Amino acid sequence: MRQWQAESARCRTPKQFRALLKRLRHFVPYENFYAEWGYPARSQLCYVLNLGYPLDLVHWRLTTGVIWKSPIFQQWRKTKETFLWCDVAAGMEIDPEFQQRMEQAGAHLSICGGSVSAEHFTFFAASMPSAEVARKYLPTFDEVTPILIAASQRAFPHNLLTAREQAILKRRVHGEAQKLIAANEGISERTVREHLQRIKRKLYTNDLINAVAIAVRQRMV
Repeated sequence: MRQWQAESARCRTPKQFRALLKRLRHFVPYENFYAEWGYPARSQLCYVLNLGYPLDLVHWRLTTGVIWKSPIFQQWRKTKETFLWCDVAAGMEIDPEFQQRMEQAGAHLSICGGSVSAEHFTFFAASMPSAEVARKYLPTFDEVTPILIAASQRAFPHNLLTAREQAILKRRVHGEAQKLIAANEGISERTVREHLQRIKRKLYTNDLINAVAIAVRQRMV
């Protein structure tokens, strides 16, 4: 654990953070990992990182904005405690579609935690092989969470979408065609297309219209 902590203190890049998460499995044997951070008061996401969760679940989560409406998220904002999703959900009235999607993806067996205030939140979820294993390692996950928070914010100091990508997406929101975007941004149409492809990958969708919808709903633009 000490060596892992020392490594976390040196974490400065996305590659190093992913390596840190890989070695985290020595202490918390998770199957998939998901992270997001942003500003709860504005219902705004700044960054999303998915390592292994089914893409249809991530896509649905981003498209619908379910995070902001979820009673589990609201409960976490109040308690600020690390929790096992299925245990907390058992005592709440959860949207049936949300519950079904979580269970089908195995995400209902996720240990969740992070930090949250009125100004900023960082949320982590790590899916586990069973509820029993999750409960066993929940204290360890809670212990390493502050370390992961600090490392993630150093490794990803900027928003998910770059300033150029935000500018291009804003123009798409206002109906500008790629040729006009290129002229207004002073870049080639090919470069515009490359930016749009990167935006779609970052937002876990193959559809540009859907990427626009996600970015607007999550207030990334």
